[in-house]
Amino acid sequence: MQSAFLVPGGDLQIVLPDRSTLRLKAEHSLVGALEYFLRQHGIRGNRRLFEVRVSSPESVKQIGFETIDAMILEHEFGLHANRHLARVLEMLTRLFIKLDMKKSLAVQEYESRARMYAGVVIEVERLAKMAGVKAVAEFLTKHKEGDIFSDGKLLCSEQQLVIVGDPSLLRGDDKILSFKKGAPVCMEGDKDNRLFILLSGVLAVERNGKYIARIESAGEGVGELSLLLNQVRTASLIAEQDADLLVLQAEDLEAFHKTHMDFYQNVAFTLAKRIYDTHQRIQGLRSGFRVGEETQRGKRDLRILHRDLDQLRKEQDTPLFDRVWGSCKERYLEGVTLD
Repeated sequence: MQSAFLVPGGDLQIVLPDRSTLRLKAEHSLVGALEYFLRQHGIRGNRRLFEVRVSSPESVKQIGFETIDAMILEHEFGLHANRHLARVLEMLTRLFIKLDMKKSLAVQEYESRARMYAGVVIEVERLAKMAGVKAVAEFLTKHKEGDIFSDGKLLCSEQQLVIVGDPSLLRGDDKILSFKKGAPVCMEGDKDNRLFILLSGVLAVERNGKYIARIESAGEGVGELSLLLNQVRTASLIAEQDADLLVLQAEDLEAFHKTHMDFYQNVAFTLAKRIYDTHQRIQGLRSGFRVGEETQRGKRDLRILHRDLDQLRKEQDTPLFDRVWGSCKERYLEGVTLD
């Protein structure tokens, strides 16, 4: 498994583990490179994640993994490689949504608790790391153990962001927009082809009017599927603080790539991980995640997390932990009781 394949045209069938298929048109598609891009995330295996069938095998060109590093830095190759990954992710996401609508109430309740649980732990770790506080080590060790955190982390994985590049280098571009605190950057349901790259400030990501993530690291980008596929926005971006953003549209890509050669590589790494995580989430839905006793334990786990976070705040008695408490209480623990 050391090769990928360039498919110039025809039909592609992507076969899932349950033998159902996703169908799409090949457009200079780079097939079989998913495992190569996943190596950046430490994910290696002896088997490919998907079986792929082509309608015109005589036109397929084999490409060794060792040559992809150089080829992905070329504009045309990088663009086509990422469009293929984006289309696979889009179709997998549609399948996930279809299966997601059929899940039982017990699975929905467990997933909601697991998502809240992981969200709190990740938020505590993020804020403590920013402030250089080590007092949370024991809290994190305790609450990263167990299935509810790993399940919740997987459910939150759709918000993985593209790291576009060094923000100091991005500042030289002329397509920078400024947004005041509370201003909408883009809205769920909008159709456009813009990628937003954070230069300064903080953005909140909302879906169906509910907070789901925060973007606050300069150089992070969001909206790569809209950029590559011109698809409808699946979430809203709101300026949580005054923010400066570099805005890229499809027609800007070739010029932007000339000064940011690793752009397509970074996007491919991110899309590959999102494909992998969406595949895992589909497998989780088909197995029902963990319900029954796990659902009841999820309730207890969330109450224990609430109690431990409250205790940590009281013991530390610092503005940081008041901020941690306020952020987690508002976004994840509203309505959770300690009894």
